[in-house]
Amino acid sequence: MPFAYLMVLHAPAGAPSIPARIIARSGPLPTSAAAVRSPQEKVRLARDMRVLRERLSTTTAVQG
Repeated sequence: MPFAYLMVLHAPAGAPSIPARIIARSGPLPTSAAAVRSPQEKVRLARDMRVLRERLSTTTAVQG
């Protein structure tokens, strides 16, 4: 069954991404940087971009 794996690490833009290197060398999936309007691939790990996969909601955010 196909699935997506998304790991989010909050860091400044341009900061070195050690977790991305660990993921790249520890598994069979290729890694790459996400790009605006890049085609989505079924087997691809992306890093260093904000990825939005659904429409924004008009509900109020809950603090806590």
